[in-house]
Amino acid sequence: MATTAGIPPEIPRNETENYFRMQLLLEYATDVLRDVLRTQLQAAYPGLFDPNKTDKLFDVLDNQQVKHSFLLLKKRKVMNSSQMKLLYPSGTPSTTVTTQDLDITLAAVLLRNITNLNPRAKWENPPASDTSIEANIGRVKTYRNNHMHGSPGITDTTFQAEFKDLKHVLLSLSPIYSSDDYDKLLIVPLDAKGN
Repeated sequence: MATTAGIPPEIPRNETENYFRMQLLLEYATDVLRDVLRTQLQAAYPGLFDPNKTDKLFDVLDNQQVKHSFLLLKKRKVMNSSQMKLLYPSGTPSTTVTTQDLDITLAAVLLRNITNLNPRAKWENPPASDTSIEANIGRVKTYRNNHMHGSPGITDTTFQAEFKDLKHVLLSLSPIYSSDDYDKLLIVPLDAKGN
């Protein structure tokens, strides 16, 4: 007698499509956090970081206070070895790493720990009434974690609510994408690269 124990049930097509559309939205979210990071680094390190000239992080990473912060973060296991190796290969600041090389997680770590944003704000699970930059960055990171470590299917109701919420958060953080840009993700053919 055949058994299906251990074999996951087939995920409905619409739920799989919702999952992939959420992944596309999370790619945009990564771009948004990189944009916020560029703005925040420029404000915190005006002589060291100018995204209009170069997007390289070398001068910021070479700052003694920043180096010290990252060493403490690694010691507290906030940053892992691969993240440190990206920023400080061979123990010295990378001469090539840019904000484009950062994922949502690492961009959020930098935003929380080496910019002028409040590291003690409610970044994790903020109340709905908190619309601060810190809270919204935390929301982006939570969406990323939930969908990278969750089921490869999202129901229509959940997808519609989460897409709407995340879109609103992203629009509040950065103008690099318009509301229409986000809405196009709802109709772009999934077998094509859309932008």
